[in-house]
Parts: sequence; structure tokens; C-alpha cells
Amino acid sequence: MSSLQDMTTWDRALYQGQELPPPQQRQLESLVSTTTGKPIPGTTPTGPVGYGLGVEQGTSRPTGTVWDYEGETHGYRVLHIYFPRSGLIIALAANSALDNDKDELGKLAVSVYQTLQKAGAVHVS
Repeated sequence: MSSLQDMTTWDRALYQGQELPPPQQRQLESLVSTTTGKPIPGTTPTGPVGYGLGVEQGTSRPTGTVWDYEGETHGYRVLHIYFPRSGLIIALAANSALDNDKDELGKLAVSVYQTLQKAGAVHVS
């Protein structure tokens, strides 16, 4: 199994509440608004981004509400996005560094999601 496959298996278990005890899962998913810095119960189209403990929740028209994480080190970046409504995880890795905050991995992931939707490969429950 590749490291991205391992990561997505672990990510799915994490976001579905199978990795952490319930109190720690609640802490992970406790969100703070990036706009106000105050706790929020979840993101919405008018308050689209919130941070938990090392993860981010975002809500947008193309994707609905998702959980994601992006990390980087010395020219290597990884992004995963978990789509709770379908259970889909998109994981992308790139040998690159950010150049003046021009991070395009998120846009690429949304494009992949929309392509999968159009092809009928994403089934929302």
C-alpha cells in the first residue's frame, strides 16, 4: 500500500470517529472562526472557514462542507480533503514549495471533485 493510501485510510477512520476517544474527537472538531477568532459550531457559506486542532473545516458551493489538512516541509506538500456526505477523500502530494502564498493544491482538489461528480463517481448520501 502506498503512503497516500495509508494516509487516506487513516484520514477516513479519523473523520469517522474511529481513531480517537470521543472527548478527543470533540476537541479535534471544535472549531474557531478564521474571521472572528471565536468558537463556532460549524462552517456555513457565510462563515466558510474554521480551524480545529490541526484540521480545517470549510464550506463552499462546489464542495459542501469538508474537512481538510495541508502540510509541507522542504519542498514537499500534502493535502487531503474529506467529503463527509460522500465519504470521498482526495489526497494530493506535490514536490514543491509555496511561492508567495500561491497555493493551488486546494483548487486542484476541487477540480478533481467536480470532475468526479460530473462523471457520476461521487455519490452523496
